[in-house]
Amino acid sequence: MQRQDDSAAVRIERKEAEQALRRSGTWFAGQKDAFQAAIDGAPLEISLGILIRTAIEQAKDDRRCAFYCVGPDATTLHHVVGMTDAYARFVNGFKIGSESLACGLAVATGQPIITRDVEEEPLWKPWLWLARGHGFRGCWSFPVETSAGRIVGTFAMYFKEPREPTTLDRELIESLAHSASIIISHYQEAQARKQHEKHQKALMAELDHRVKNVLARVASIAESTRQGSKSVDEFMRSLKGRIQAMATAHSLLSQSSWQNIGLQALVCAQLAPYTTKENTTIRGTDVKLTAAAAQAIAMVLHELATNAGKHGALSIADGHVSITWDCKTDAAAALRLRLVWRELGGPPVVPSTQSSYGTELIRNLIPHELGGNVDLVLAPDGACCSIEIPLKQGEQLGGEL
Repeated sequence: MQRQDDSAAVRIERKEAEQALRRSGTWFAGQKDAFQAAIDGAPLEISLGILIRTAIEQAKDDRRCAFYCVGPDATTLHHVVGMTDAYARFVNGFKIGSESLACGLAVATGQPIITRDVEEEPLWKPWLWLARGHGFRGCWSFPVETSAGRIVGTFAMYFKEPREPTTLDRELIESLAHSASIIISHYQEAQARKQHEKHQKALMAELDHRVKNVLARVASIAESTRQGSKSVDEFMRSLKGRIQAMATAHSLLSQSSWQNIGLQALVCAQLAPYTTKENTTIRGTDVKLTAAAAQAIAMVLHELATNAGKHGALSIADGHVSITWDCKTDAAAALRLRLVWRELGGPPVVPSTQSSYGTELIRNLIPHELGGNVDLVLAPDGACCSIEIPLKQGEQLGGEL
């Protein structure tokens, strides 16, 4: 009798060992397929879906499983795979927090949330309609945590009847969560690399575009400066000054990542080589200019300042330059910037019989590139230049300076 009992026990142990071996084989095969899908660049729903199918195969019951990922804002969860589209629509964007339930609470606490029966759990009361509508009573939620300790999502199991996890259930879920953490981390790193590469390509394209524009402008300026110069020395001085004006504007734009820059800063930077606090007045509304507007205005200011330094109000100690601006709406309710350059106390202005390249640039660059208007008057008591440009989308209006 004892021998028969021992023989029966051996058969049971052998059967359990064989079942465990089959489970291990099934699991390792499914895990391998899931990892391969991830390596091949498959979407998360494919690779994580393989893990779910493998888990259900091993469990051999009517449980349902699902994976959820933490959103980019780290405050919400989003369904990846496992449940129906109807269920996913209700739970997408589910809040993560200590007052949440199920997966939202699992992420917040970093601990499994085992709800044996949602009908008995007070936290589930506002959500019982969802559980009943999708036919589950038991709900288990487990955080998916990377080796670095970052929770990237959750794994959930749903049961038609109330249920507590067995040792086998916990072993299966632990393996699932570990595998999922590797797959999700790999996917997020791959997405980050793609985004970085896309960003780098966009930057290179933008840089290429800007460099070509700069080179074309420099070539044009060089040719026009050569035509208006009487000597090589004059050509070099004029060209150097104009290129420096471009470089100053580019430096300001680089500091703002080629976003909007302040007109006040632009005016001060362009006038810095020629002016002091005593010989200039700079006052106006704090306007933020786009890159195109900043570069055009910079070139015009450089020509005005250069001319004032050579022949106008900035060429003598008692001279004074006033640069003021404001913003107003026109008859069509469009916002326009009006900047006025006025020279006082300088030597008498002697009108030239021939227009220089600098004068032509002042009069024509703003209308051509910004659709604005320029009125340059070389009066005997000092030059006066009035500039009007439309303020477009991306340019901002601030307070008085």
